Amino acid sequence: MKGIHETATFESSESHRPAGLVPGVLISALACCGCKKETAGNNPNPAGNSAGNPGTTQSVSSGLKKVKIGYVGLTCDADLFVAFEKGFFRDEGLDAEMVKFPWVNCATRLPWGKVDATHHLVMFLLKPIEQGADIQMTGAVHRGCLRVQASVASGIKTVADLKGKRIAVPQIGTPPYVFAVRALIAAGLDPKKDVEFKPFPPGETELAIKNGLVDAVGDSEPIGTILLKKGLVRNVVDQATDAPLQG
Repeated sequence: MKGIHETATFESSESHRPAGLVPGVLISALACCGCKKETAGNNPNPAGNSAGNPGTTQSVSSGLKKVKIGYVGLTCDADLFVAFEKGFFRDEGLDAEMVKFPWVNCATRLPWGKVDATHHLVMFLLKPIEQGADIQMTGAVHRGCLRVQASVASGIKTVADLKGKRIAVPQIGTPPYVFAVRALIAAGLDPKKDVEFKPFPPGETELAIKNGLVDAVGDSEPIGTILLKKGLVRNVVDQATDAPLQG
C-alpha cells in the first residue's frame, strides 16, 4: 500500500512556500482552501489550552478559521509542529490548536470530529472510511516508520522465525500491530494462532525486551531507533525498505 502516512496539502495561488514545507495532515471536512490569509504567527500555545490567550482572541477577531490538529507525540508529528511554530497554518487562514491523544484513539478522533485534521496510516482509517466517515486524503509525509524488531538474544532473524513467539505492541489495533499482522500474513503465518501479541506502553518496551517478557516488538519512531542504538534488537522487517510492505 503506497503513501502509508497520508497527508493533505493546503494550497493557495498566493503561497510561494515550497510544497515540501506545507503542513501534512489528513483533512476531514476542513475546507481550508480559500481561507483568509494572515502573516502573523500561530497561537503560541501548543498544549491546546487557549483560555485567556490574547493571540487566540486576535486570531478569532481577524477571521481565521479555528481548527484542532491531532497528534500522538511521535517523530512523525514533527512536520505538524514545524507548521505550527513557523506560522504555516496561520498563513493558510487557520488558527490551529494542537491536541494530543493516545495512538489507539486515532481511528476514532478524526471520524468523530474530535479533531479536524491529523496525519496517520491509511490502514488505520480504512474501516472508518468504509463506514462512511468523511475523510479526505491528499498527500503523503514519508514512506513509513514502522518496524518489527526482535531481541538480539532471541535468535529471530526472519518473520517466519516469529512463529510461537511473543510480540509487544502499544495496543491491539494500533499501526505497529497492524503492520506486524501484515508482515506475518505476507510470510504465511496466522497472526491469531502463530504468535501472541502483548500490549506494552511504548516507554516500557525496552524493559519488556530486557526482562525477557517478549521476544519481539512492533514499534515506530523514535522507539525503533532507540532500541537499535542500545543494541537490544535487530530489525526483522522495516516498512521503509522491505518488500512487499515497503511504502
